[in-house]
Amino acid sequence: MSQNKLISIRNPIQDAMEMLTIDHDRFLPKFTNWATKAETEIGSYFQFTRKRTVLTVENCVACLPCDCVFLQRALYGDYGCDCDDLFASVCSGLTQIATSDQSNLDTSGFLIVDVGGGGVSTWSSIPHVVQNNKIILEKNYDGAKLTIQYLGYELDCDGFVMISQNHVNAIMWYVIWMHYFSKANINSYEYGKMNKAEAEWHRECSHARAVDGEATESERNKIISILHDPYIGIGLGVGMYPTGANNYVW
Repeated sequence: MSQNKLISIRNPIQDAMEMLTIDHDRFLPKFTNWATKAETEIGSYFQFTRKRTVLTVENCVACLPCDCVFLQRALYGDYGCDCDDLFASVCSGLTQIATSDQSNLDTSGFLIVDVGGGGVSTWSSIPHVVQNNKIILEKNYDGAKLTIQYLGYELDCDGFVMISQNHVNAIMWYVIWMHYFSKANINSYEYGKMNKAEAEWHRECSHARAVDGEATESERNKIISILHDPYIGIGLGVGMYPTGANNYVW
C-alpha cells in the first residue's frame, strides 16, 4: 500500500480557514472534529499504529483514548504500556478455563484475564459492550485497571492527528462543506459554495483512497521478483508448455 509522508491534520484545517477567511482560535475545536471525521471516512488503516495503555474503570465504564480507532484486546489488570504485542508478551501459556458457555469465548476479540498469584493463569469472557468510545462492563469492577491494545492515530507534538499528505485536499473540502452545512441561515451564494465543497470532497476522497491503494516501489519490486522467480513465479512455465505443434509460450 502507498505510504505517503505524514503531516499534522492542522494543515488542511489551516487551509480551510484561509479559504473561508475566518478566525482561527474560534473555529479550531469544531474544525478539528470535522477534519478527524473526514480522515476516518477516508479510512486509511495502514497509517494507524498499535498502541497500549491502562484504563481505570469508574461506574462500570472505562473511557477509551481519544485517538483510539479500533480496540483489539484488553486484559484485566495493569501490565504497563510498552509496545510489545499485548497477548504475545502477557498471555503466553494462558490456560482456558471452563465457562457456562464456551462457544462465546473468542481469543481474537475482547478478553478479560484473571490474574493468579504467579501471574496470568486463566482467562474468561466478561459481558461488555463497546460504544461511544467507552468499554461498558455489565458487572461492577469500579477501580479496576484494564490494559488495552488498540489501533490509533499517530499524533503530533501538540496532540493533533497525523494524516497522509495526500489526504490534505479531501479533508480541507470536507471542513469547508461542513462549515456551510452547519450554518442556520445560508444565502444562495453560500449554498452554491456548499455544493461545490461537497462535490470536491467526494472527488478528493476517492482520489485519496486510490492513492492509498497504490503499491509502493518496494512492493512493486517484490511482485516483479516473485513473478520472475524460477521456482514459484510465472517464469517457471515460460517456454515449457506447447500451444500447438512446435509452438511454445514465451
